[in-house]
Amino acid sequence: MVNMPRSERLRPLALFGFYLLVALGITYPLITIWSTHFAGHPFGDSYEIARHIWWIDHALKTGQPLFYQPLLLYPQGMPSAYFWGNPLQLFPAWLLAFIMTLPAAYNTQIVLTLALNGWAMSLLARHLTGSAPAALVAGVIYMAYPTMQGHLAAGHVGLLAQWSIPLYVLALLHLLKAEDARRVRALTAAAAVCLALSALGSTQMPIFTTLPITLWFLVRAWKRWRDVRRIVVVAVLGGLLLAIFAVPALVETLNAPALVRDEGGAVRFSADLLALVAPSPYHPLYQSLEYNARILGADPFEGSAYLGIIAGLLAVLALMRARAARGWLWLGVAAWVLSLGPLLYVNGALATVRFDGYPSAIALPYAAIMNLPLVDIVRTPGRFNFAVALVIAILAAYGCAWLLRSRVRGWVAWASALILAALILFDYQVWWGDSGPDLPVVSAEIPAEISALSQREDVRAVFHIPWQHLLVDKDALWLQTGYQQPMIAGHVTRRTPLEPARGWLLQTLDPALLDANGVDIIILHKEWAEPDFSAEAFERLGTPFYEDEALAAWEAPPVDQPLAPVTYVPPGSPGSQAEAYAFLPQPGNIHLQAEVTGNAQRFQMVIDGTAFAEWALDGTLSIDEQIARDAGYHALALVAVPACAESADPTLECRTLQANITLAVDDPS
Repeated sequence: MVNMPRSERLRPLALFGFYLLVALGITYPLITIWSTHFAGHPFGDSYEIARHIWWIDHALKTGQPLFYQPLLLYPQGMPSAYFWGNPLQLFPAWLLAFIMTLPAAYNTQIVLTLALNGWAMSLLARHLTGSAPAALVAGVIYMAYPTMQGHLAAGHVGLLAQWSIPLYVLALLHLLKAEDARRVRALTAAAAVCLALSALGSTQMPIFTTLPITLWFLVRAWKRWRDVRRIVVVAVLGGLLLAIFAVPALVETLNAPALVRDEGGAVRFSADLLALVAPSPYHPLYQSLEYNARILGADPFEGSAYLGIIAGLLAVLALMRARAARGWLWLGVAAWVLSLGPLLYVNGALATVRFDGYPSAIALPYAAIMNLPLVDIVRTPGRFNFAVALVIAILAAYGCAWLLRSRVRGWVAWASALILAALILFDYQVWWGDSGPDLPVVSAEIPAEISALSQREDVRAVFHIPWQHLLVDKDALWLQTGYQQPMIAGHVTRRTPLEPARGWLLQTLDPALLDANGVDIIILHKEWAEPDFSAEAFERLGTPFYEDEALAAWEAPPVDQPLAPVTYVPPGSPGSQAEAYAFLPQPGNIHLQAEVTGNAQRFQMVIDGTAFAEWALDGTLSIDEQIARDAGYHALALVAVPACAESADPTLECRTLQANITLAVDDPS
């Protein structure tokens, strides 16, 4: 047995401690509000992730199902195999929640994950360059890369779990050089496990990271059949291991309602061509540039991809001086091109060219793959910048190693590395306030009057309004950790699968309909409600039992009328469709009258997802239809034909219609 010196045994721990300190710096002022706030922007996912962490902890303590949500989508609940497929999104926070407050557990997971990212990258960079100081710098680049910081603020906890990616690359590099059969088997297993781990924070990540990396290794080893065989074996074994977790979550996603599954956004969540040179618009040195704010927007979550001045120069130096570094460039270029999405954006605007006088958007390679199976449910090509971060860290490590070896030695090299790391951190920091780094945070406070609802046995369900607002649903999930009662809506990921007809009709606040659906508590989220809607809620519900600047909460109004038909026509503007909703307590006829105008050539009447009739539209057309329906909720829509596909291309004109709809339910008697 080899006796390792104590200093050697402590070095990995000291290195991890260094990256913990860096993580605390990136996330400042989180360390000062560790147990009272969550890391994350108010528009992000922090509340929903915190709620899901709470549920795992709560379910283990009370014997509730881990992968089913009886407190969401009352009364039926909803499955949550998504938790099984993405365990690193909630672990170790749910375990830490046994001994910590929920905010502290969440924040601890964030900081540990960032530190692990830096530590894993330093191992890979040390192997590639042989320089410990350069590896230190590479770890800082990887963990602090603006793409990471953007998703940190967005509350995308699972996406931050990138530490297995450098370990996967490291295992493959060792595997391709191994000769001993026993070592080959061990490294094959290690690489396969790392491949599977890369998807356990988010099942999307293999598309953005390990798949491009694996293809890059295959291309480089194409004529070395032994290496190709080993890579393929790793991919197969890793894929099989991953399938244990991913398949249940994928089946659940594919079976979700279309309004959840087919949300789209491939154009909206693409990176700008100039994102590589767009630092944070909040940075004290760069906030006056203007173009960076135009490129990244007010909330740089998905689009951040800034290379950095110091890291970029080190990468260029590597390409000039280190031959071994040059092959990595092609992986970075491929990932960067894919991050631009299906259509080219430049300087915050869609780029166009003109052919024969007609403008056209510029299609990019991602457009060729965006409709492939599985890829078609991934709506965020900008996340290929996670692979770009890996490549930049590796190239900078090569550049830093050459610079330090040719100029300095010993403690001077370490001091130089620390100075470079500090400059890179300053250059990369995305979130700034008046006095320094200022990561967005959200309060973990829940009003005592809301939490007190958990002691009541007469509450069947809570209805949060306006129900259709995405941020209302996220805030509601966090409030549920306090009141611990079922809610009408709620979601596991993205948006609520609540049937729109049910949501809109309950939002009429009809007392009998609320009672029939088990609604005993109504909570208005003032910030996300239109003033007219808030005024109507107060008028219909009276004085709330709790009110502050953000919330108002009422007991459901008493029922003094039997359940009757309810109709609702949301206010609309010209678009590809106009909608209306009706509830029938018993079978009856829905009477729809509408005056339709617009430039659509034809339009259909679609009832509960099925086309019912179609008309040509030339100017203005009045329709008057009687539609027999069974008891229940019904959605009616007038839809332009063909419907508009999602596109941010201003050169593509959408055929629209506007309908003044009147809806009534005829008396069945």
